[in-house]
Amino acid sequence: MNMDESFEKAAIFSKSLALIDKAEERILQIDDGLFPTTETSEIARELLLSALKKIKNLDSLRPMDPSVLYNRLISIQSLIENVEGSTINHISWPLVSYCNDLWDSFFGLSGPRIFYTLTHEHNYYISPFSSQLATLLSDILPSVDIDNIIGNRKLYCLHLSSLEETNLPLYANIAHEFGHPLYNIHRDDFFNIWDKRFNDIHNNIFTLLETLDKGQAPRLMVRIKAITLSIAKELLADLFAALVMGPAFFLSLFEMSWGGNSSTWPILLSPISYNITAYPSFNFRLKCIRDFINIGKFEEDAKKEFSKINDTRLQKVSSVFSKIAITDETERFLARPESDYDRPTIIGVLNEIMDKLKDSYNLFLENCNGLINREYKDKLSSLNLHNISELLIRLENDILPNIIPDGTLLGNPAEFQTILNSSALYRLNILLEETNHEAIEKVSRNIEKIERLTAKALEVSYVQRKFSLRDVER
Repeated sequence: MNMDESFEKAAIFSKSLALIDKAEERILQIDDGLFPTTETSEIARELLLSALKKIKNLDSLRPMDPSVLYNRLISIQSLIENVEGSTINHISWPLVSYCNDLWDSFFGLSGPRIFYTLTHEHNYYISPFSSQLATLLSDILPSVDIDNIIGNRKLYCLHLSSLEETNLPLYANIAHEFGHPLYNIHRDDFFNIWDKRFNDIHNNIFTLLETLDKGQAPRLMVRIKAITLSIAKELLADLFAALVMGPAFFLSLFEMSWGGNSSTWPILLSPISYNITAYPSFNFRLKCIRDFINIGKFEEDAKKEFSKINDTRLQKVSSVFSKIAITDETERFLARPESDYDRPTIIGVLNEIMDKLKDSYNLFLENCNGLINREYKDKLSSLNLHNISELLIRLENDILPNIIPDGTLLGNPAEFQTILNSSALYRLNILLEETNHEAIEKVSRNIEKIERLTAKALEVSYVQRKFSLRDVER
């Protein structure tokens, strides 16, 4: 090693030591009394502190490459930001408490845990916090030390959008994000369903690849399987969200499709197969949800129930589904980056068998639907249309949609899914009703009002459900 290399490594090492101290100080300054989910946010903080303490140990530091150590410490800063953003200064306690109740109902207290943080992204997303930390530590600590730090603890982080904190459609997407850990928990079952349903089509694809380039066929097949599995996971998460949230998720997905090409199946290629991400088109996603939760039957029943409301405007709310057109235009795979050498072959083969792929995904979802209903039947959405109609009346009169009248003074606190579905229906009806330019300002005010009423109703109803008047009197 020459003098310049030695000097650089020494400088990087010193900077790394300073980063460790700074990271520890940042974590210790977080007020754990402000954690809305105290136990799980504290687990995240404990994992980070344990990791930094072990890295700081001189016996651990000596064999580390300074450049790798510095790189990993920079990446760990983002995990620290997750914990910093998980206090009630940034996120709503009632909202994450609803999320927690939903999470615990499916995964139990002995299963993986979750905490919540803020993101400046437009949408919500979920990340495997403990797995990310383990990956970052893998290049600087022995596996035995990583096992001692993390153990069997599986911790996820749900990132809530700060830009759209009252955006109604995003609330329904929470269940979609929960669908990804659901796959991990039942990985063998869901993977076997995918493997069985795609066995024939994968064989057909391999045959096609061999006719193009026999030597490259096995390698290309690995990448294509990663694509079909990635799409299957997204469709599974959609199915789970629809079964948990009901039509509100269908409406949220419909709104998410605006402004883009609803017939495109996007693929983000990566040299590492497990990093490849791919999505079905919004058209296909909407068709799948429409069929699996029977949107047509819901609309039919809603029309009968809402006809009892003494308000012609509210009676028409159920018709929003009939106004949603899912196009039949030709669908195509598109892949990025364009510089990827395999890109033309991959999208060419996949586009050639598009119809067969759709059939396989429908069969995959049919089997997944059966599994989810067997495992969680009593935890899935069972909406009461009368309750939804009562909340529509409250929304129409600018009243918080948090109470279902029952003849008593207090009434019954509305459930999360009931509030969400009634508000989603009412909100989209406003958007579809007012389409002329003169109504722009009116629509903007009404949408903002509905979203704020809904956000507040979620808070109030949670408190009402958790702390009854009798509890207060005690």
